[in-house]
Amino acid sequence: VYRIIDLALQRVAKRHDKIALVGFSRGGAVSYEVAWRARQSKKYFDLVIAHSGGVPRDLTVARGLEPDPFFRKLTAGELRLDGTRFFLYSGDRDEQWGGRMSDQMANAKDLIAKSGGEVVEWAREKNGGHMGYRQIPGISDRAIGHFIRLTSP
Repeated sequence: VYRIIDLALQRVAKRHDKIALVGFSRGGAVSYEVAWRARQSKKYFDLVIAHSGGVPRDLTVARGLEPDPFFRKLTAGELRLDGTRFFLYSGDRDEQWGGRMSDQMANAKDLIAKSGGEVVEWAREKNGGHMGYRQIPGISDRAIGHFIRLTSP
């Protein structure tokens, strides 16, 4: 699947020199691996925005699945995210995961730092829900503000 993503990113990179990756929910959980894969060949992303998609401490992204192989390697320190910057969002009242989503995002934040990445901000909202990144005024603006700051000369 990443080969297809990489081809699409090559086309986007030819037209734009500033790119952010945004992942929501399961897409947010997958964004860490996409960012890592992109770092292996070329840096595509100036910022990765992961909202409501953390890294579960048991490494399973959905009930009934085995622990995720990428998360297993990331947790073991086998993978590096050097130079990759992240904006994270979680709501403590996540309708899908409850406070566990913020626990998963705390784990993601720690793993990012441990693997050489940088979290420019973690927007943890006490009253936020699963869609809080889009629903709470100002959250997405803060992420875009970081993107502009990181990509401005």
